[in-house]
Amino acid sequence: MSTTARWGVPYPEKYERPEGWLQLKAVADHLEANLGHALEVADTAERTALGTAIGSGGRGLLVLQVDTGQPYMWLGASWLAIGGSGGGGGGGTGSRGRWAASSAQNVISGSSVVAAVGSDLESSPDWTKVTRDDGHGFRAQRAGVLSGALVLRYATTTASGVRDVHVRVGTDYAGSSGGGAIAGQPRHHSVAILPRPIAEDDEVWVDLFNGTGGTRQLEPNGGQWVQLALELT
Repeated sequence: MSTTARWGVPYPEKYERPEGWLQLKAVADHLEANLGHALEVADTAERTALGTAIGSGGRGLLVLQVDTGQPYMWLGASWLAIGGSGGGGGGGTGSRGRWAASSAQNVISGSSVVAAVGSDLESSPDWTKVTRDDGHGFRAQRAGVLSGALVLRYATTTASGVRDVHVRVGTDYAGSSGGGAIAGQPRHHSVAILPRPIAEDDEVWVDLFNGTGGTRQLEPNGGQWVQLALELT
């Protein structure tokens, strides 16, 4: 008896001695033990490869990603995470990641700089931290609805002028805060990321712009004043 590649269902070979009832029983026993179970995949790479292999014809396939305990359903072109990681909760459950700056970061005048928020405060299987230019991006591990918040502070300087901040998703803006700062005062920004759809592998990052004519610094104060929180539901 041989078995199918994906589900391991037994079947007789072409020249195998016919043992009809035994061969049918082997199939029945296998289905009895496995029918209704999600197909196990080791990690994101294996899940992605499976989706590519089955295409639109495999719509509705359920898998369990072993390294995170997260179940997914294949929609024909993308994976939909079911519930929260570890199988708890209903379809609206999500998990939040939160990161902070660990040290002051220079923001050069007249050009965009990606914020460095690499210190993990809350981990989430929904987000993978990646290096982006001199800072960090956060890549969604599944499709869903993005929401979140950013708090950020530019340090006090004698110079006035524009110090903007934008939360980016690819070429889109998920939230922004801008305007000038008073000389001799810090500049605080608080940005709400309103709920919006996001695709698997979309990347979120914080884009900084300084128009004061000289290099300015973020002031994390141990991470309290430079924090990013992202939630995927």
